[in-house]
Amino acid sequence: MGLNRLLRLFPFFYDPWKNLSVLVYIDDLIVEGNDTNAIRQFKAYLSYYFHMTDLGVLKYFLGVEVVRNLEGFVLCQRKYALHINNEMGMLGAKPVHVPIE
Repeated sequence: MGLNRLLRLFPFFYDPWKNLSVLVYIDDLIVEGNDTNAIRQFKAYLSYYFHMTDLGVLKYFLGVEVVRNLEGFVLCQRKYALHINNEMGMLGAKPVHVPIE
């Protein structure tokens, strides 16, 4: 498909001719780009060789909520923070002012 590995430490691939980016994490892929036709062709190519499920627009990835707006993306870990507080039994806890000194 002509994808080039962009970073050595992360499995991130980019095709400058189609402006298509792919991030791989274990068995999850995030496919991103400006050309919907190129994205469709890439997903069809992968589907030919692998069993895939398209989950649609990205909403959560590795515990991070992804929200789109007119200016771009907003990343939020609210759900993860609530989960940690719930696990520690502190979901109903109230904040207390503690001076640092």
